[in-house]
Amino acid sequence: MSDDQPDVNYDYNISSNNAEDRVIGYNLTGVGSYTNKSNKDLTFTNLLGFTGKLVAQNGDIVLKDENAINNTGKVETYNNTNITLFI
Repeated sequence: MSDDQPDVNYDYNISSNNAEDRVIGYNLTGVGSYTNKSNKDLTFTNLLGFTGKLVAQNGDIVLKDENAINNTGKVETYNNTNITLFI
């Protein structure tokens, strides 16, 4: 997604017990809102250039690796959720 596209909202409700199934590895750039609605952790690994919003609604959000934390996006947490950084 590029900066010239309108805001979009993506809701993730991935409830797999396998952590590998809950990894979003594709490059998210530009605008948009990405919400974790599952009660399981959701991991992002490639947010280089991301300027949108990550929302931990029911489960935590994990930012893993340098390309996941090198961005100017916003984060919101609700219901005692957390944002975890792994480099």
